[in-house]
Amino acid sequence: MSNRKGFTLVELLIAVTILAVGLVGVLRAYCILINGLEVAQHTIDASLFLKEKIVGLERCALEQGSIPPGSSEDKLSTVSGALRWESQVEMLKSESSATKKVPAYGLDKVEIKVYMDALKPPRKLTLATYVEVNE
Repeated sequence: MSNRKGFTLVELLIAVTILAVGLVGVLRAYCILINGLEVAQHTIDASLFLKEKIVGLERCALEQGSIPPGSSEDKLSTVSGALRWESQVEMLKSESSATKKVPAYGLDKVEIKVYMDALKPPRKLTLATYVEVNE
C-alpha cells in the first residue's frame, strides 16, 4: 500500500459526472423559467392592451351615447412581440324601448380578443363585457 494523498482518476471522473448531471438539471430549470417569464410578459401586455381598449370604448359610449356596432381588427407591436387583436360590438335592445313609456337604456356587448401568435403554442386572451348606453 502506498501513502499517496489525493484522488484517483476514477474518483475524479465520478465527481465530474455527478456535477455535470446537476448542472444539466439547473440549466433545464433555468430554460423553463425563461420561457415562463416570456409567456407572463406577453400575457401582461395583452391584459394591459385589453384594459386600454375597454376604457377607450367606455369613453366613446359616454361621449357619444353609444359605441358604433361592428367589428375591427389590427396588429399591435409591443416590447415582448406583436399582438393581433379583434373586437366585436353588438347592440342589445331593452324591453322598455318598445313601449317608449320609460327612457330606454340599452347595452352594448363588447368582446375583444388578443392573439399572442409569437408564443409556442399560440395563446388567446378574451375579454367580454357589457356597456350601458343611452338609446
